[in-house]
Amino acid sequence: MKKLFCFIINLLFIIETNLLFGQTTTNYSIFDGRKEIYIAIPNKNNNIDIDVLSNTIYIDKITTDTIFAYVTINQYEGFNNLNLNFIKLTPPSMRLNESELNIKDADDILSKQITSWDYYPTYSAYLTLMQQFALNYPDLCRIDTIGTSVEGRLILSAIISDNVHQNEKEPKVFYTSSMHGDEVTGYVLMLHLIDYLLQNYNTNNRIHKIVDSLEIHINPLANPDGTYASSNNTVSGATRGNANSMDLNRNFPVPNGSIGGDNTYSIEVETQAFMNYGKKHPFVMAMNIHGGAEIANYPWDYKTQDHADKTWWIYICKEYADTAQYYSPSGYFEYQPSGADYPGVIEGASWYLVSGSRQDWMNYFAHCREITLEISNTKTPPASELENFWTYNYRSFLNYLEQAIYGIRGTVIDGCTYEPIKALITINNHDTDSSQVYSHLPHGDYYRPIAAGSWTMIVSAPGYQSDTITSITIENKSIAMRNITLYPYPPVADFTVDVTNTCTGIVNFINNSTTSVNSLFLWDFGDGTTSNESNPTHIYTQNGTYNVKLKVTSCAGKDSVIYNNLITVEMPDSPVLSQTNYNVCSGDNLTIEATANGNIYWYNDSLANSIINTGNQYYISNILNDDTIYVNNVISHTYNGGKLDNSGTGGYFNNYVEHGLYFDCLQSVNLKSVKVYANSTADRTITLYDSNSNALYSQTINIPSGESRISLDWQIPQENNLKITASTYPNLFRNGSDNGPNLGYPFNINNYISITSSTAGTSATSYYYYFYDWEIEEKCESPLIPIYINVNELPIANFTYNIEGNIVSFFNYCQNANYFYWDFGDGTNSTEINPIHIYNNSNSFIVSLIASNECGLDTYTQTITITSIDDFANEIINITTIDNNLIIKSESIIENVVITNVIGQIIYEKDINSNYCFIPLQAFNQGIYLIKINNKYFYKIAK
Repeated sequence: MKKLFCFIINLLFIIETNLLFGQTTTNYSIFDGRKEIYIAIPNKNNNIDIDVLSNTIYIDKITTDTIFAYVTINQYEGFNNLNLNFIKLTPPSMRLNESELNIKDADDILSKQITSWDYYPTYSAYLTLMQQFALNYPDLCRIDTIGTSVEGRLILSAIISDNVHQNEKEPKVFYTSSMHGDEVTGYVLMLHLIDYLLQNYNTNNRIHKIVDSLEIHINPLANPDGTYASSNNTVSGATRGNANSMDLNRNFPVPNGSIGGDNTYSIEVETQAFMNYGKKHPFVMAMNIHGGAEIANYPWDYKTQDHADKTWWIYICKEYADTAQYYSPSGYFEYQPSGADYPGVIEGASWYLVSGSRQDWMNYFAHCREITLEISNTKTPPASELENFWTYNYRSFLNYLEQAIYGIRGTVIDGCTYEPIKALITINNHDTDSSQVYSHLPHGDYYRPIAAGSWTMIVSAPGYQSDTITSITIENKSIAMRNITLYPYPPVADFTVDVTNTCTGIVNFINNSTTSVNSLFLWDFGDGTTSNESNPTHIYTQNGTYNVKLKVTSCAGKDSVIYNNLITVEMPDSPVLSQTNYNVCSGDNLTIEATANGNIYWYNDSLANSIINTGNQYYISNILNDDTIYVNNVISHTYNGGKLDNSGTGGYFNNYVEHGLYFDCLQSVNLKSVKVYANSTADRTITLYDSNSNALYSQTINIPSGESRISLDWQIPQENNLKITASTYPNLFRNGSDNGPNLGYPFNINNYISITSSTAGTSATSYYYYFYDWEIEEKCESPLIPIYINVNELPIANFTYNIEGNIVSFFNYCQNANYFYWDFGDGTNSTEINPIHIYNNSNSFIVSLIASNECGLDTYTQTITITSIDDFANEIINITTIDNNLIIKSESIIENVVITNVIGQIIYEKDINSNYCFIPLQAFNQGIYLIKINNKYFYKIAK
């Protein structure tokens, strides 16, 4: 609660049961097992600083002679140190017996025996009620979970709308209660309001219009752990704070960047849940209901300066108060503390300052109009009085809902795409302190509640030309529709590149154009290729210098920019080789030669992980197996950077701390060397660490006294937050001093290295440790060219044969041979691979096969015997061909003829029984055939 008012009756009622404490020692026993106590601090005889007190404990209210407050266990020691006398009071939630609370459980709810809202529900009954709303009115209500409490209880919201399952173009309103767990009047009234809206939607025209026009979110219980602190079955014993004893209305971020009034800032899970909910749903208006007073409190709480919409705030708060006063007994909602605008209406900080209220967070950070509403002097009134509070307030609840419908409203769209956009809505010469509102996607709708008057509105969005709408005249409870079309600014084309000189041909283009969404881009890379991407990566394939042009086109116009001679490509040419396939004999030596415009590297793997030679020649001896080697051309460029020398303040550093420099490697590069200055000759270990402090390289180097350059030759990986250090007690020079100026960080080396700071614990950019004038090497490599080496083995000769009459088929089974020579033993020879030979007489013949290749030869010999050829040898058989016909004449009768191919397949067979045979050859394919001619006693085979 937020309140200052006279409430002596409570004190008089309970003073007789409580004791006056004088603080000398911290006495935690007074908490009686609870997390907080409720106290009264007499103003008399106490030297009280209210600001200090409000930052120490949770002030509840202040009267003329008494301060009422809550003190949590965590706050008690600090409060005790203030040495103030106080009276421990009965907590507000523990002044009624169970019968006066009229607790109802879930079974009572489900039995439908409850017809009035004159009870407090158990926690399970609360969950049941919320579920029943959605079950009974599925087209009008759904239940959303805002979050869970510290102890795991649900923080629920009932969402009510005519199309509740759709995100409609309509204002959203948020009602929430009992952020202070012991202020429970609003808890029951919000349940009653949900029920009232749903039950009367189809019978009450006003309710029908409200539900049709709005999306209403109602959270009856914002702090369930506080309300049910003693048990899920009763609200008796409820606490102000949550389960962590935190006052949730002091826990929200404050617009001025400070923290809540408890001087600590650990965001509670309930606070974070409400912040997330406020960001998710762009509420136009909201109401945060409390108890302990009867007054409408509007922003700001954290400062005394007026809100830009103070006139409007007073108007709607007064409407709430006037209506509540009209429908209630005399004295209700008429509280008028010092600073009040009217009875029942006050600006928060005019009442008293509070830091960390949800009202301020919602107004400033969520651009939502939220008030803090105190609706009952008694935080936990008897259940029998709850219907009375409903009667006093429900019309004011409806009035406040309707106020979200009024004001300036409309949609904002893109003049090119006609799509909705998020835009800032500013009332000119009026809005301050984040009082502006925004249009919201997906509809682009905006709602600006505002006091009656004539206004000028400015609508703006990044990338768009602002629109100013003048003379918007509006009355209270009226609507001024203004639909806005914003046109993008004409585009301004611009871009940068990651490199201007490249040996890889790969260039990343960064589009820095100022233009609207859905703009079109056309890149001309100067090599005959183009791209329509926003931020393309281009690969140049030819060496040269290139102009690059970017053209940007939007509905608001077009623009282009060209940078001449921007990209220089110097890719290494691949090495020139006389050949890439070599055939050698086992045990041979081989020299391979290559030429290139850079350095030639030879590798034994396709990933170039292992260099086996450099230079124009590669000599290989005693080659025994097939192999593949690889060769490429490498061109190197070196760059220097970092702090170039040790000029300036500084001195030699020599203690137990391992210091060095942090740097980012933007693309992998070789760190060849660095310059150092040593005060003595000694071994130092130089180490490179990755971002996880894993050592990538470590090298111990004997560094002489004075200036010297040490060689490292480390391939640095692409990674951020790398670190190079020297070992402890290095006695090396460092520049800088504590709290000195920045020594020039970051030191950038040709888009490869950015040295960001030293490792000093403080003043990291005021020191520079050890490593000067970095020399880095960029290696540009041509693609690898494979060279294949094939080892030829000595040939092995072998053959088999098949004899059929006087014809012998030879079958070659040689290995590793390219050339063949047959000697048939009868004075004839052949170089065929698998020859067929016809012998003319019976005899034994020595057949030799010589197999050879480039590496040598081998001979294989076999003896074959031809028999049964003489009796038929003298038989005269004439075989001729005439007009593609085969004609056979014989002195004796030919019984049949069989024709086979060389592999023995029968192609033709016919019985003749004549001295003459005629065979057409048109059906035969070109090739070699064997003809077997049979008579009664002999046969003869011809080829």
